[in-house]
Amino acid sequence: MKKVFIFLIVLLLSFTGLNAQNDCATAVPITALPFSSGTQTTCGSVNDYPAGSFCNASYGGGEDYVYSLAITGAPVNLKFTMGGGATWKIVSVHSACPPTAGNCIGSIAASSGSGIGYISFPTNGTYYVYVDTWPAPACGEFTLNIETAPPAPNCATLTAPANATNVTTSTPTLSWTPSATGPVPTGYKVYLGTTNPPTALVTTVAAPNISYTPTVPLLYNTTYYWYVVPTIDGNDAAGCNTTIWSFTTPAPPAPPTNDECSTAVMVTANAGSSCASPVAGTTLSATSSGIPVGTCTGNPDDDVWYSFMATSATHNIVLSNVASVGTTSSTSLYLQVFSGGCAGLTSLICDTSATTPTALTGLTIGNIYYIRVYNSNAGSTAYANTFNICVITPVVPANDNCDAAVSLTPSTTSTCATPTSGTTLAATNSGLAVAPCTGTADDDVWYSFVATATSHLVALSNVVSVGTGTNSTSLYLQAFSGACGSLTSILCDTTPASPMQLTGLTVGNTYYLRVYNSNGAGYANSFNICVTLAPTPPANDNCSSPIALTPGGTFAQNAITTTNLGATTDGTPQSCQTNADNNVWYSVVVPASGSITIATGPVAGSLMTDTVINVFSGSCGTLTAVPGGCDDDNGVDAYSTVNLTGQTPGSTLLISVFKWNGGTPQDGQFQLSAYDGSLLGTVDPVAEVKDVKVYPNPFTDYVNFADAKDLKVISVLDMSGRLVKTIANPGRQINLSELKAGLYILKLDYKDGTVKTVKAIKK
Repeated sequence: MKKVFIFLIVLLLSFTGLNAQNDCATAVPITALPFSSGTQTTCGSVNDYPAGSFCNASYGGGEDYVYSLAITGAPVNLKFTMGGGATWKIVSVHSACPPTAGNCIGSIAASSGSGIGYISFPTNGTYYVYVDTWPAPACGEFTLNIETAPPAPNCATLTAPANATNVTTSTPTLSWTPSATGPVPTGYKVYLGTTNPPTALVTTVAAPNISYTPTVPLLYNTTYYWYVVPTIDGNDAAGCNTTIWSFTTPAPPAPPTNDECSTAVMVTANAGSSCASPVAGTTLSATSSGIPVGTCTGNPDDDVWYSFMATSATHNIVLSNVASVGTTSSTSLYLQVFSGGCAGLTSLICDTSATTPTALTGLTIGNIYYIRVYNSNAGSTAYANTFNICVITPVVPANDNCDAAVSLTPSTTSTCATPTSGTTLAATNSGLAVAPCTGTADDDVWYSFVATATSHLVALSNVVSVGTGTNSTSLYLQAFSGACGSLTSILCDTTPASPMQLTGLTVGNTYYLRVYNSNGAGYANSFNICVTLAPTPPANDNCSSPIALTPGGTFAQNAITTTNLGATTDGTPQSCQTNADNNVWYSVVVPASGSITIATGPVAGSLMTDTVINVFSGSCGTLTAVPGGCDDDNGVDAYSTVNLTGQTPGSTLLISVFKWNGGTPQDGQFQLSAYDGSLLGTVDPVAEVKDVKVYPNPFTDYVNFADAKDLKVISVLDMSGRLVKTIANPGRQINLSELKAGLYILKLDYKDGTVKTVKAIKK
């Protein structure tokens, strides 16, 4: 088998050596059209012509494959179609060598692996066709087809708006009728601008659509010119710019009626936290009121005014459905609130975020307050918005204080049966010191539960930012024993993505939970909360009861599926990542080589997606961290891999696997394996399984399976046994284009527990 493998590698290397088409002197001649390159690669052809040499300066940093093309019977128009495995690539055609921007006659660039374009050759002679892949990887596979371009479509007939007329809107619909003869277009290029002829290609409308409406209003009281060019995948109709039509846009609308403070529109404050009757508004054509912004920012040259009577000491102002209606797209809508009268206004608050409510507190019931709304940019027609405005009265949550805590019933299992919804919006400070926890508990809400076991989990879920401050889901949780007025803090949790585990509880006692956003005023969240039984800790929850791993020759040979569900955090020191919890223990005996690799991997459907490995020598209570024995993310995805050498053969290492708790990963199943290549000779773990049919083999990018029924997950390992990729719920074809050339092991896990392996060679 080794001889066969070496032969294949030598054969692959010999193929690579044949690829020498790297400059004009060794260019591959294209002797006839149509031409099809088949699958080729730029790998091994060297980067002779750097970025900036080709028609598109954004490409050209990779290796180059060069063709020569003799053109006779010019002028001719050719269709170029490129494809293949490389994602970023260019076909750049030049009239001389070396290529420069000056001798470029056309190119097709693609960022998605394929592209079609047309290039005209004005004169007879030899042209050079360069294929380059860039950015990284700097080489890759491609296909290139060249053929005589089919006939271009005929020009369309412009129909509306009528030529040289005045339109009544700043977003007129341009329409045309396709030619009744000639090829059918695939699209229409629309040229529109204030010069004659217009030079700006504003859009390409896909056929069969035959109209275009500007997405941004055009300049008011301005003459525009336009024409349409039908196209077939870039093969454009000729001479269409000889028929150019024009139209003139209307004058800008009159200023809104609430352009000044004295004509402010009265908004009725809603009694609840929902907006029953929003008021529509616009800043289009509004003028400056001449009132300085003061401590606020932006240019209020298009301010409009609203007023409301306070019916509560607390109100929120909500802007919604903000849309750009100016000639330049912008939704930078600012809001400023004043007390006093129009002749003597006092600024109370500024809000530069139109997406969150503006919270007002300390208002005097019965007083009138004024609201100024404006786009922060200069120009009342260039930058303008339509919007809805509403004044609401936030309702303080019923559980705003400890003595009104909502009672939660713990689930009878470790699964949340009925979550309870809650919010910190409009909650007030309970006045209870947050220490020893952290954050600002100015919006705390309260819950309680009666312990039905000595250990419970408290979980927050569906956390959504609903405050007026910057988007924040920094929701903190604090647990107390005792009674309201004499509470004792027992635990803090600053990571809402992972449950709080309470231990040492007294069955029948009542415990209190405080939930709050850790930031100050304006930050709030809605959420679900649930109390469940804590899962039973796994048998290997402690160092004293590790699960013994059997070393294999590869990751797949003796990998186990294990879990940390229900595990506790034992405080074992970690040298590479302290942001971890809920660890479980394993052990392994070092093989005779003194080397061992320990790695975690994914289990399909598991929520455990990020691990941390720590390896120790010694015994429980006197552990010594093994140098290089801590890893966070050096494995597949966010899993961990530790490579140890120079260990004492026959010695026992203790392995602690943690869950990283800095994000969304949760406890659950994962794969774990200890292996070393020296053990491959003991058992052949990758013997071919005769009933597994894969093709092609060797492969280039894709591997197909004759029967993928009931496949659960495919693990791809290199010849050292290192796990390089996993594919959950695969189909009959998998994409392995990112792998380097070499021999790989495909470990196939089936839904019935069957495991099969097959070897595959990447060309």
